[in-house]
Amino acid sequence: MGEVEVRWCKDIGMFTIDRGIPNSCRHATAFCRGEIPGVTPCYNLKLYKLYPNMVGKDARNDSAWSVIQGEDVRRSLDRKRKPTDRLRLMSRGEAFATIVDIPRVRDIARSNPDRLIWIPTRAWRNPILRTLIEAEIATLPNVAVLASLDPTNTEDQWRDLVSRGWSTMFYGKMPGGWNGPPNTFACPKIHARNKARQRDGSGHCGVCRAGCFAPKLLGRRVDVHLGTGH
Repeated sequence: MGEVEVRWCKDIGMFTIDRGIPNSCRHATAFCRGEIPGVTPCYNLKLYKLYPNMVGKDARNDSAWSVIQGEDVRRSLDRKRKPTDRLRLMSRGEAFATIVDIPRVRDIARSNPDRLIWIPTRAWRNPILRTLIEAEIATLPNVAVLASLDPTNTEDQWRDLVSRGWSTMFYGKMPGGWNGPPNTFACPKIHARNKARQRDGSGHCGVCRAGCFAPKLLGRRVDVHLGTGH
Protein backbone atom coordinates (compact mmCIF):
# COMPACT_ATOMS: atom_id res chain seq x y z
CA MET A 1 0.00 0.00 0.00
CA GLY A 2 2.99 2.31 0.23
CA GLU A 3 4.09 4.79 2.86
CA VAL A 4 2.09 7.80 3.95
CA GLU A 5 3.74 10.95 2.68
CA VAL A 6 5.12 13.10 5.48
CA ARG A 7 5.52 16.35 3.60
CA TRP A 8 6.95 19.75 4.39
CA CYS A 9 4.30 22.46 4.27
CA LYS A 10 6.05 25.80 3.92
CA ASP A 11 2.85 27.74 4.56
CA ILE A 12 2.75 26.53 8.18
CA GLY A 13 6.45 25.87 8.61
CA MET A 14 6.17 22.25 9.68
CA PHE A 15 5.71 18.71 8.44
CA THR A 16 2.23 17.34 7.90
CA ILE A 17 0.33 14.23 6.85
CA ASP A 18 -2.68 14.40 4.52
CA ARG A 19 -5.74 12.28 3.90
CA GLY A 20 -8.36 12.42 1.18
CA ILE A 21 -11.25 14.77 1.86
CA PRO A 22 -14.00 12.55 0.39
CA ASN A 23 -13.18 9.62 2.67
CA SER A 24 -12.06 11.35 5.85
CA CYS A 25 -14.01 14.61 6.24
CA ARG A 26 -17.09 12.88 7.60
CA HIS A 27 -17.73 15.52 10.26
CA ALA A 28 -17.63 18.53 7.94
CA THR A 29 -20.27 21.25 8.30
CA ALA A 30 -22.30 22.95 5.59
CA PHE A 31 -19.86 25.84 5.95
CA CYS A 32 -16.92 23.54 5.09
CA ARG A 33 -18.69 22.13 2.07
CA GLY A 34 -19.68 25.53 0.67
CA GLU A 35 -23.38 24.74 0.88
CA ILE A 36 -24.23 28.19 2.27
CA PRO A 37 -24.83 30.91 -0.37
CA GLY A 38 -22.00 33.43 -0.47
CA VAL A 39 -19.65 31.28 1.62
CA THR A 40 -16.42 30.05 0.05
CA PRO A 41 -15.91 26.33 0.70
CA CYS A 42 -12.83 24.76 2.27
CA TYR A 43 -9.73 25.85 0.35
CA ASN A 44 -8.81 22.21 -0.18
CA LEU A 45 -11.93 21.70 -2.29
CA LYS A 46 -10.70 24.47 -4.57
CA LEU A 47 -7.29 22.81 -4.76
CA TYR A 48 -8.91 19.58 -5.94
CA LYS A 49 -10.32 21.50 -8.90
CA LEU A 50 -7.04 23.26 -9.64
CA TYR A 51 -4.88 20.15 -9.26
CA PRO A 52 -6.79 17.02 -10.34
CA ASN A 53 -3.79 14.81 -9.54
CA MET A 54 -4.47 15.44 -5.85
CA VAL A 55 -7.28 12.90 -6.03
CA GLY A 56 -4.95 10.05 -6.90
CA LYS A 57 -2.35 11.20 -4.40
CA ASP A 58 -4.87 11.33 -1.57
CA ALA A 59 -6.23 7.92 -2.53
CA ARG A 60 -2.71 6.55 -2.08
CA ASN A 61 -2.43 8.34 1.25
CA ASP A 62 -5.75 6.85 2.38
CA SER A 63 -4.51 3.36 1.54
CA ALA A 64 -1.23 3.91 3.38
CA TRP A 65 -3.03 5.44 6.38
CA SER A 66 -5.07 2.27 6.80
CA VAL A 67 -1.90 0.38 7.76
CA ILE A 68 0.14 3.24 9.22
CA GLN A 69 2.61 2.52 12.01
CA GLY A 70 3.95 5.13 14.39
CA GLU A 71 7.49 3.83 13.95
CA ASP A 72 7.24 4.38 10.19
CA VAL A 73 6.32 8.02 10.77
CA ARG A 74 9.21 8.39 13.22
CA ARG A 75 11.71 6.93 10.75
CA SER A 76 10.40 9.15 7.97
CA LEU A 77 10.76 12.27 10.11
CA ASP A 78 14.20 11.21 11.30
CA ARG A 79 15.39 11.32 7.69
CA LYS A 80 14.21 14.89 7.12
CA ARG A 81 16.56 17.88 7.08
CA LYS A 82 14.05 20.55 8.01
CA PRO A 83 12.82 20.86 11.64
CA THR A 84 10.84 17.81 12.74
CA ASP A 85 9.95 18.81 16.29
CA ARG A 86 6.35 19.45 15.20
CA LEU A 87 3.87 17.52 13.06
CA ARG A 88 0.35 18.36 11.95
CA LEU A 89 -2.43 15.81 11.47
CA MET A 90 -3.92 16.71 8.99
CA SER A 91 -3.36 19.64 6.64
CA ARG A 92 -5.91 18.07 4.30
CA GLY A 93 -8.55 15.69 5.55
CA GLU A 94 -9.55 14.57 9.06
CA ALA A 95 -7.37 12.61 11.49
CA PHE A 96 -10.38 11.06 13.27
CA ALA A 97 -12.68 9.98 10.48
CA THR A 98 -13.82 6.88 12.38
CA ILE A 99 -13.16 5.07 15.62
CA VAL A 100 -10.31 3.02 14.09
CA ASP A 101 -8.26 6.20 13.76
CA ILE A 102 -7.95 6.62 17.53
CA PRO A 103 -5.32 3.85 18.01
CA ARG A 104 -3.50 4.96 14.84
CA VAL A 105 -3.06 8.50 16.11
CA ARG A 106 -2.14 7.27 19.59
CA ASP A 107 0.55 5.02 18.10
CA ILE A 108 2.02 7.90 16.09
CA ALA A 109 2.14 10.10 19.19
CA ARG A 110 3.71 7.45 21.39
CA SER A 111 6.29 6.61 18.74
CA ASN A 112 7.29 10.28 18.54
CA PRO A 113 7.43 11.38 22.19
CA ASP A 114 9.86 14.24 21.51
CA ARG A 115 7.66 15.77 18.81
CA LEU A 116 4.62 17.98 19.32
CA ILE A 117 1.62 16.88 17.27
CA TRP A 118 -1.09 19.39 16.37
CA ILE A 119 -4.53 18.01 15.48
CA PRO A 120 -7.35 20.35 14.38
CA THR A 121 -10.52 18.27 14.25
CA ARG A 122 -14.24 18.36 13.63
CA ALA A 123 -14.66 14.87 15.03
CA TRP A 124 -15.83 16.49 18.28
CA ARG A 125 -19.23 16.64 16.57
CA ASN A 126 -19.50 12.86 16.96
CA PRO A 127 -20.21 12.12 20.66
CA ILE A 128 -18.43 8.76 20.64
CA LEU A 129 -15.31 10.08 18.93
CA ARG A 130 -15.29 13.16 21.17
CA THR A 131 -15.26 10.99 24.29
CA LEU A 132 -12.49 8.77 22.92
CA ILE A 133 -10.39 11.75 21.86
CA GLU A 134 -10.75 13.24 25.33
CA ALA A 135 -9.75 10.02 27.07
CA GLU A 136 -7.09 8.59 24.76
CA ILE A 137 -5.58 11.42 22.70
CA ALA A 138 -5.91 14.78 24.43
CA THR A 139 -4.34 13.33 27.57
CA LEU A 140 -1.10 12.49 25.74
CA PRO A 141 1.67 14.93 26.73
CA ASN A 142 2.76 15.70 23.15
CA VAL A 143 -0.61 16.13 21.42
CA ALA A 144 -2.48 19.44 21.09
CA VAL A 145 -6.05 18.75 19.94
CA LEU A 146 -8.22 21.71 18.93
CA ALA A 147 -11.91 21.59 18.03
CA SER A 148 -12.44 23.26 14.67
CA LEU A 149 -15.41 25.66 14.69
CA ASP A 150 -17.15 27.90 12.16
CA PRO A 151 -20.23 30.21 12.05
CA THR A 152 -22.63 27.26 11.72
CA ASN A 153 -21.65 26.14 15.21
CA THR A 154 -23.18 27.79 18.27
CA GLU A 155 -22.04 29.44 21.44
CA ASP A 156 -23.69 26.65 23.42
CA GLN A 157 -21.59 24.08 21.57
CA TRP A 158 -18.46 26.09 22.28
CA ARG A 159 -19.34 26.41 25.98
CA ASP A 160 -19.90 22.66 26.18
CA LEU A 161 -16.46 22.06 24.64
CA VAL A 162 -14.88 24.50 27.09
CA SER A 163 -16.56 22.72 30.01
CA ARG A 164 -14.89 19.51 28.82
CA GLY A 165 -11.46 21.15 28.59
CA TRP A 166 -11.22 21.59 24.82
CA SER A 167 -9.24 24.31 23.10
CA THR A 168 -10.75 25.60 19.87
CA MET A 169 -9.93 27.29 16.60
CA PHE A 170 -12.53 29.39 14.78
CA TYR A 171 -12.70 30.42 11.14
CA GLY A 172 -15.24 32.19 8.99
CA LYS A 173 -18.03 34.71 8.71
CA MET A 174 -21.53 34.54 7.30
CA PRO A 175 -24.76 36.53 7.61
CA GLY A 176 -26.61 35.55 10.74
CA GLY A 177 -23.88 33.17 11.83
CA TRP A 178 -22.10 32.91 15.16
CA ASN A 179 -19.10 35.24 15.42
CA GLY A 180 -17.02 32.83 17.47
CA PRO A 181 -15.68 32.75 21.03
CA PRO A 182 -14.91 35.98 22.88
CA ASN A 183 -11.34 36.90 23.81
CA THR A 184 -9.71 34.81 21.13
CA PHE A 185 -6.00 34.60 20.36
CA ALA A 186 -5.44 36.12 16.91
CA CYS A 187 -3.38 33.69 14.85
CA PRO A 188 -0.13 35.56 14.01
CA LYS A 189 0.24 33.74 10.71
CA ILE A 190 -3.08 35.17 9.52
CA HIS A 191 -3.65 38.37 11.50
CA ALA A 192 -0.14 39.79 11.91
CA ARG A 193 0.82 42.58 9.57
CA ASN A 194 2.43 41.05 6.47
CA LYS A 195 1.77 37.67 8.14
CA ALA A 196 4.20 36.35 10.74
CA ARG A 197 6.94 34.24 9.18
CA GLN A 198 10.09 32.46 10.23
CA ARG A 199 13.46 33.66 8.96
CA ASP A 200 13.43 31.21 6.07
CA GLY A 201 10.02 32.50 4.94
CA SER A 202 8.07 29.48 6.17
CA GLY A 203 4.93 29.81 8.27
CA HIS A 204 4.89 30.92 11.89
CA CYS A 205 3.07 27.77 13.06
CA GLY A 206 6.40 25.97 13.28
CA VAL A 207 7.54 28.19 16.17
CA CYS A 208 4.32 29.64 17.64
CA ARG A 209 3.85 29.06 21.37
CA ALA A 210 0.79 31.06 22.41
CA GLY A 211 -1.64 29.79 19.80
CA CYS A 212 -2.58 26.23 18.86
CA PHE A 213 0.29 24.72 20.87
CA ALA A 214 -0.49 26.67 24.06
CA PRO A 215 -2.31 23.73 25.74
CA LYS A 216 0.97 21.79 25.80
CA LEU A 217 3.66 24.49 25.78
CA LEU A 218 2.00 26.93 28.19
CA GLY A 219 -0.43 24.62 29.98
CA ARG A 220 -3.50 26.68 29.21
CA ARG A 221 -6.67 26.32 27.17
CA VAL A 222 -6.91 28.60 24.15
CA ASP A 223 -9.44 29.80 21.56
CA VAL A 224 -7.59 30.68 18.34
CA HIS A 225 -9.17 32.98 15.75
CA LEU A 226 -7.98 32.13 12.25
CA GLY A 227 -9.77 34.77 10.22
CA THR A 228 -13.02 35.50 8.41
CA GLY A 229 -12.26 34.62 4.82
CA HIS A 230 -13.68 37.99 3.72
